[in-house]
Amino acid sequence: MFKNITKILFFIIFSGIWAVADAIFAPFFSSLLGISEGSSECIVGIILGLIVGFFFGPVIAFSLEQKASSWIATICLIVSSFIASSF
Repeated sequence: MFKNITKILFFIIFSGIWAVADAIFAPFFSSLLGISEGSSECIVGIILGLIVGFFFGPVIAFSLEQKASSWIATICLIVSSFIASSF
């Protein structure tokens, strides 16, 4: 039972971490690389997904924002975590 609660708690906490990382780093990558905010959100998602997937395994998260680009970036995060977990 505690294992399931831990997984749910990790899901909620990681989704919050994802939202904060997206809000902080997406504008930075957008201005640094001269790309749109949506593309930079995907870059942040891929980087975070690779790090978490490599060290903790695949993750599932959700986007707190209701924009299509945020949901696409969340999919990038999930897929990259699954890819990184296989290494």
